[in-house]
Amino acid sequence: MESISVFEIIKVGIGPSSSHTMGPWNAAESFIIKIKTDHDLQDVTEVFVEFFGSLAKTGIGHGTDIAGMLGLSGENFKLIDTSKINEKVEAIKSSNTLNLNGEKVLPFIYGHHLILNKQKSLDFHPNGMIFKAVFENGEELIQDYYSVGGGFIATKEEHSYENNCTRTLYPCHNGKDIDKNIAKLGLDKISDLVFLNEESWRTKEETEKEALYIWQQIKECIYKGVNKEGILPGGLNVTRRAANLNSKLLGENIYKNIHEWYQYLVDADLSFTNINKWVSCFALAVNEENASFGRIITAPTNGASGVIPAVLMYSQCFTEFKSDESVIRFLLVAGEIGTLFKKKRYNFCCDGRLSGRDRRFLRHGRCGSYRNYGWNSWSGSDGCRDRHGTSPWDDLRSDRWIGANSMYRKKFYGCDESDYCGQYCLRIRSCQSACDFRRSDSVDVGNCARNERPFQRNIGRRSCHCG
Repeated sequence: MESISVFEIIKVGIGPSSSHTMGPWNAAESFIIKIKTDHDLQDVTEVFVEFFGSLAKTGIGHGTDIAGMLGLSGENFKLIDTSKINEKVEAIKSSNTLNLNGEKVLPFIYGHHLILNKQKSLDFHPNGMIFKAVFENGEELIQDYYSVGGGFIATKEEHSYENNCTRTLYPCHNGKDIDKNIAKLGLDKISDLVFLNEESWRTKEETEKEALYIWQQIKECIYKGVNKEGILPGGLNVTRRAANLNSKLLGENIYKNIHEWYQYLVDADLSFTNINKWVSCFALAVNEENASFGRIITAPTNGASGVIPAVLMYSQCFTEFKSDESVIRFLLVAGEIGTLFKKKRYNFCCDGRLSGRDRRFLRHGRCGSYRNYGWNSWSGSDGCRDRHGTSPWDDLRSDRWIGANSMYRKKFYGCDESDYCGQYCLRIRSCQSACDFRRSDSVDVGNCARNERPFQRNIGRRSCHCG
């Protein structure tokens, strides 16, 4: 099995979503490359992009349309001045033109050349999109893309992570592999092993440089977040909280730049309450930047982007681990742990076709510790059943993935949309011969044949109490 670099897990991204913003942005950039590979960019007369399914339904809130336009314009989310994003998008909409890859101005009417198709989903994956370029000779170039999480994209033929996959010197696909290789090489730390494997992509010096670059982006992201007040975009009128919390914690201390602010943190009171408030402030700052098209660290998705920065900032400000070496080793180990989950639960065993929610179901169900989301596992992994009464571990094949909508449920499990996420056809191995779920007009009450005890609704699912 091949591996991916830790910097495919922890990387610079842009908010608010890795799958609904970064994925479409990467797809637009990939389409530009495809045009330039097969044709002359100057021969393009029109370009179209249509988003389907989940991308269309949540596209406005996640900025999917913005990502598509800026990606086609040749902007790079790692380099763009995020404060100018709204200005650039308004320029495209008001002028009805788009400068394709910054090289050729084309007519571009929002709603005609860019469409959010909420009525249709593509068969291959719920996060589907189709790009089309029309050339002067009437020829058309059409390519479908699918955003499969973490900023990765796929077509029906290939997956973007495959470009960066390689077989490392000391493959680590699970915890046992890590233990075995550390013992074999006589190493003291996991990060030493990661250093060796990262040499499959870059030198040790380049690995250190990339880790420190990410650390610098983390500090800048948090600093921006704690210095912005007002309402977050999206229409829900959510007030930013990090700036107010930062001001309260600093008291009368005044700073003029990031270095002075950071020094106040290092010199702060080390009481548990104060540190806990600062860690919350760090996470809030990143999450608010993520929600407002800020540049953040995707680790491993934008939805979790506040965790790694908050923990690393804590270690650098409030513990003895304050050196650059500590930062580098922290990020390498955190990234390596992320690759284990990605290889085991996601890309490598099911071609990246599980949604984020379904990946959590699989993980917790396997561990035998999670029972409120439709994975009922009183007897551990052997008793784990999915929300349609089948064992998930038999279904981790590319031709039978668990989809995120009724089309997949009906195709693979025979459940239609009226089955409300399958809660009425849920069976549990530990009581499969005795438990009879009865459809009821009430969404909160049902009967159990074993002892007539009611089962209750738990976060959109039902769990049987007779297990």
